[in-house]
Amino acid sequence: MPKVLVADDSSDTRLFMWLVLTDSGFEVIQAENGQEALDRAVEEKPDLILMDISMPVMDGVEAARLIHADPATKHIPIVAISAHLWDGAWIEKTREVGFIECCPKPVDIDLITTLVGKYVSHQN
Repeated sequence: MPKVLVADDSSDTRLFMWLVLTDSGFEVIQAENGQEALDRAVEEKPDLILMDISMPVMDGVEAARLIHADPATKHIPIVAISAHLWDGAWIEKTREVGFIECCPKPVDIDLITTLVGKYVSHQN
């Protein structure tokens, strides 16, 4: 079963994503800050990471930079999910550290399922 890591400090967002993704046949791993996302990425090697930008302990930009700096995890695609993504400067910043897509909050169910389907095959 394909694995998706959802990293967000909002328990409501994590629950929403868990409901949508498990209903679509994905295993969902959760993290509530950037450091936990980094740790989970190294341990679990998910097929995709959905990462908030503003989180405590370590923000999503730094976590993504570190994930992509590690040879064991650099191949994992990361999608930015944040209310900041209505701002072009934030979109540019996410691209600089290797986020492959941006999904603004509030998260649209159709957009998130399309993005996940684009990068994760159910044949894993």
